[in-house]
Amino acid sequence: LKKITRAPAQMAQYLTDRQGNVRLATASKDYIYSDLYILDQKSDTWQLNQSIAKGMRNLQPLSFDLSGDNILALASKQGEPEGLYKINLASGESQLLSQHDHVSPSRVWIDDTNKEVFAVEYEAGYPTYEFINQDSAMTARLKALLAYFPNQQVRIVSSSKNNKASIVAVFSDTNPAEFYLFDAEKNKISFLAKAFAEITPEQMNTVLPINYKTRDGLTIYGYLTLPKGKETKNLPLVVMPHGGPHGPRDYWGFDTTAQLLANRGMAVLQVNFRGSGGFGSNFEAAGYQKWGAEIQFDILDGVQHLISQGTVNKDNMCMMGASFGGYSALQSAILAPNLFKCAIGVVGVYDLPLMFKEGDIAENRSGINYLTAVLGQDTQQLQAFSP
Repeated sequence: LKKITRAPAQMAQYLTDRQGNVRLATASKDYIYSDLYILDQKSDTWQLNQSIAKGMRNLQPLSFDLSGDNILALASKQGEPEGLYKINLASGESQLLSQHDHVSPSRVWIDDTNKEVFAVEYEAGYPTYEFINQDSAMTARLKALLAYFPNQQVRIVSSSKNNKASIVAVFSDTNPAEFYLFDAEKNKISFLAKAFAEITPEQMNTVLPINYKTRDGLTIYGYLTLPKGKETKNLPLVVMPHGGPHGPRDYWGFDTTAQLLANRGMAVLQVNFRGSGGFGSNFEAAGYQKWGAEIQFDILDGVQHLISQGTVNKDNMCMMGASFGGYSALQSAILAPNLFKCAIGVVGVYDLPLMFKEGDIAENRSGINYLTAVLGQDTQQLQAFSP
């Protein structure tokens, strides 16, 4: 082992340049905002960079460009969904390369061999792609794979050092995952293995992207899994909020629980309520200290949206979730006690004041700072928000 350097702060994450030299680090004191540090190569000391950090929020360095003078990073300027920026480390000047109106990138595609960013993937509903470098060999490869596997998502899991062979994962809302070997020289794809080998994709249930307006005018994006072979009308409904609530979000894809329920004839609703990750820091912060009210109203408004369309049976609905989803199930049953036939909480969080005293989040200062920001310290509200 050889020591390279020491972290500038707790829980730092490093970024190396294309020669493998440690150049940058990011760290957070509250799991929300990040500080950017630059390593002085001559003195081996870390310098907190204020100029870039002031102009950019939620800065996530991804890669150095070929010159070594610029980084490619995800960031936003006013809390909007993050875009892909090229940033000069010396001057702090930035150039926006890609940005979506509603969502942050779900994936930034980086060539394993030369660390070049060549594409950005977005998921407001179905996955979409923007190709940053049209001349990249990996751009051509990804485009060819997407054309070869229509209506599927593709992941280049790993590539050989000479970039002539790649392991490719292919999946969708009905396909858990299949793995292939792509030979670039022969332009040949060979099947390797399948996840959940017993699953037949043709028998699985379709997942549709939806969006709707909340009672206070916010646009919420989500997904509706529909039981195969049934008319999309007056269906039993299970609402399934995701965990977190801050950071995670739901994506289009194969969900084992949603598929199981849909196989039993039930529609399944998953929504990216305010506070979810992936829609910019303003959207995420809109859920801070709103766990027991506005976040739940977003979910309930999604239910009302389906009822108004005649998609679901208003007299045959349940809410189920794990972690924060379990909290939502029980809290929503309190807010709307006549709406659901049952509420199921799996490993849920139900006592908000207790979170400041028990559990791994409360074990360090960063965790306490995080809880203070996202839950607040109003004892009366915390009790009211504790199902």
